[in-house]
Amino acid sequence: MDWGIIGACTGIMSIIGVAIAYVTKIAKMQAKIDLIWSIYVEDRLRRLAKEGDMARHSEYRITDQGIQALPDTLKDKLTQLAKRKKPKTLQEAHILLMKEIGLEALNTNPAHTNHTIQELVLLASAYMIEVSQNQR
Repeated sequence: MDWGIIGACTGIMSIIGVAIAYVTKIAKMQAKIDLIWSIYVEDRLRRLAKEGDMARHSEYRITDQGIQALPDTLKDKLTQLAKRKKPKTLQEAHILLMKEIGLEALNTNPAHTNHTIQELVLLASAYMIEVSQNQR
């Protein structure tokens, strides 16, 4: 009997098992991220839509009222960033905003007391989508 073939088959099966376990872990992690997004972000998006800062079509879009809630200096930074990186989804814009600009840019303007930081981040992300799609 050739033990080399048996060892090779066993090794291949163990590699396949590790790959399946890895893919399963990634899928569970993505499900958790989606759940967190839906709990924390979708709730705020619905609130912004009720207040008139966002409009719901096939996806949420920023309205003129929402654009006015953003400081002009921040809009300039967002416009430059959106034209350079071109985010396609609200999640991409959200992550890009956190990496490139940060929360400090949103915290510096005390005139926005009627919006939370989370809502301002969503408005800024939606504004970036509008700019990247050349709608503003």
